[in-house]
Amino acid sequence: MSSGDRRAPATRRSRSGSGSGGAARLDLRSLYGGGSGERRTLNRSTVGSVDLWSAFKLSFLTGVGLGLAIVAGVTLLWFALSTVGVFDDVNKLVGELAGTDAEQGGGSTLTDLLGLGTVLTFTTVFAVINTLVMTLLGTLLALVYNLMAALVGGLRVDLIED
Repeated sequence: MSSGDRRAPATRRSRSGSGSGGAARLDLRSLYGGGSGERRTLNRSTVGSVDLWSAFKLSFLTGVGLGLAIVAGVTLLWFALSTVGVFDDVNKLVGELAGTDAEQGGGSTLTDLLGLGTVLTFTTVFAVINTLVMTLLGTLLALVYNLMAALVGGLRVDLIED
């Protein structure tokens, strides 16, 4: 191995009190049960910066996926509550408490206020706003990471080659 090569044989980190500072060793055979004697290579890398455009795209797609999941979940929840009859039960309860009969035109019902169209409209608006916020926050956090990595040198990761 040349001195510029960042690859080092993988050994188990241990601190031996034998004087010379306790060299760090990482034995992957004992970590992963590689009793066959095979040698794995540890590649140490540093994430120095994150591309802002990649962070923007990734956070946008995450926001879109989460938004679609929210809209689908709210739709399923609305259909489940409607099928079980929760809206009708609440309408009857409110009618009894108010002393009016909503079925005879005595007032608006919960189903009128929380119809599927109204619920999906508000859910879609929430999902779009959530997507915008997630996109902005993801990009902003990547920028903050880049600034901090410039100060402290980035995030060091150890990758093991099989």
